[in-house]
Amino acid sequence: MTDDLRTRLAAAVDLADEDVLAPHARRGALFFVDPSLDLVDVGLAVATDRASLVTFWVESGLLRRADPGTFQPAGAARHRALIVQPFVLVQPGGIG
Repeated sequence: MTDDLRTRLAAAVDLADEDVLAPHARRGALFFVDPSLDLVDVGLAVATDRASLVTFWVESGLLRRADPGTFQPAGAARHRALIVQPFVLVQPGGIG
């Protein structure tokens, strides 16, 4: 089951412009994933409710919620993005 979910999540990773991400930031659902983490691993942990691991990443600053009041799209910036309902996980810097 986990391998199948990992495969589906990996296939769902895409690039997203910041203007597309802004509405998700405004509703408090946009999370930035540190480049040291694997975006699919983070998505899998969120999707399978591995709360202790997600909490560790949040407390370590490796996973942080975009501030709804201050997130301002920079225009041309693109990020790797993964939707894990109701959240959108992004890694700044595009492909990498």
